[in-house]
Amino acid sequence: MTQTKIDRPFAEEKARISKLPLQLFILKLAGDSPSIYGWGTCKATREAGLKRNQTSVYKAINQLSARGMLSEPKRGRVKTTENGDGREANFFKITPRGRRMLKSLAKDGLL
Repeated sequence: MTQTKIDRPFAEEKARISKLPLQLFILKLAGDSPSIYGWGTCKATREAGLKRNQTSVYKAINQLSARGMLSEPKRGRVKTTENGDGREANFFKITPRGRRMLKSLAKDGLL
């Protein structure tokens, strides 16, 4: 079966993302969560044993967003204390393209 022009970029993106463990992890995290934000994603990467600094995590989130796998950032507040105080953060959600990528990667056994 030949690839159409529409599928070609997706196939190229799939090959590219399958070689980037941090981006795979972030995409999976976004697929399992209602939304993600930078600091929470940094904490999740540490808990999962991925040794990455904050800069690389934020860069990976922004790259996934730029490629249409995650939504554009939406401003919101993160609850940081018991009394509800918080700070501003950018929240990202997985897009339909990102979900399609996750399904394709899972089907190929890459997740």
